[in-house]
Amino acid sequence: MSILEIIVGSYHGKRLTDMEIKAIVKEIRKAFAKGVDYFAAFYMDNQLKPGILERVCNEEGIELPRDLSVGYPGMNAKIREGATQEEIAKAGNVTRARARQYMIASDKYGLWLKKSAERKAAERQQRIELRNAQRQISPLEAELMKLADSKEWAVQKAVQYARTQKFVRYSIRDCIILFQRYETAKNKGVKMSLAELGKPLGMSATVVGYILKSVGLEPPSGSRVVHKFSTEQKKIGLKIYRLGMSIPDAAYFADIPPYVLCSYAKERGVSIKRSTSLKGTSLTLSLASRVYKAIGKGYKGIDSIAQKVSTTLNLVQVAIENIDKLVPRIIRALRIRYNDPTYSVPYKQSA
Repeated sequence: MSILEIIVGSYHGKRLTDMEIKAIVKEIRKAFAKGVDYFAAFYMDNQLKPGILERVCNEEGIELPRDLSVGYPGMNAKIREGATQEEIAKAGNVTRARARQYMIASDKYGLWLKKSAERKAAERQQRIELRNAQRQISPLEAELMKLADSKEWAVQKAVQYARTQKFVRYSIRDCIILFQRYETAKNKGVKMSLAELGKPLGMSATVVGYILKSVGLEPPSGSRVVHKFSTEQKKIGLKIYRLGMSIPDAAYFADIPPYVLCSYAKERGVSIKRSTSLKGTSLTLSLASRVYKAIGKGYKGIDSIAQKVSTTLNLVQVAIENIDKLVPRIIRALRIRYNDPTYSVPYKQSA
């Protein structure tokens, strides 16, 4: 019994007659004559693997052209891509060992090695670029470096404030203006409240008082810091926190300091979770909301948005890419904040 009869017969569950074997050999010869595509269809339709056909052709004296792509179309495509051996084997529904044998037997192993090296080099370069992007100097830090040598008092104070904060909620330029207003009022002996100092910049009296205190400055004459927050504000903050937000995020949307909300929650026996951010990043919901506000106010381009909210280009990009996921969570918090079920803007109302 010939190899052809054994192999083909085993696939179809029967032994073939000499006439059937001759008919199959004839079909193989016709397949070669009609071209690669037809031949590929032939061995697929007849459940014959390329390696088996090569053996059949050798036994029956059928010449196998060197330029004929006897192989698995899916495997060949993966080889040209430089895919892993696992991916190549999966494309041909064979084992890794068989995929490797096929590449060697069909003189494609050298091509695969070259394409595989190119793929790995491209992936390595992408990882390097991603790490560099994540380690980039933030627009805020770059601006602070430029301003570090300034002799202007307001600039020095703004830089001092920014360097003492883990998160800077206002742009360095707004801080400079605040200290300029403070300096002018003090030099001229003008009585100006904290609320008046911060009003043109959208800063509350509490925020202004905190900024001044962080750089060792007393409130201007005639003003005082009021650190009283209503029970209603605290309740709002706690409701927002129970949406699954962190204390800092919930406090931001409720317009109260995080320590106030944290203390209020503990008084009511509410457990405090660690601050959370978007998985794999340091993006918080409050920062994302500020990014969306900058966009809503007409800021265009990642650079200008990052500078406005004092964060990195990478975090702005993450906020934009995850807008569909984050906006609904932000809006739920703000609907509680404003007691308005129709509120639909992903950032707080302007002061």
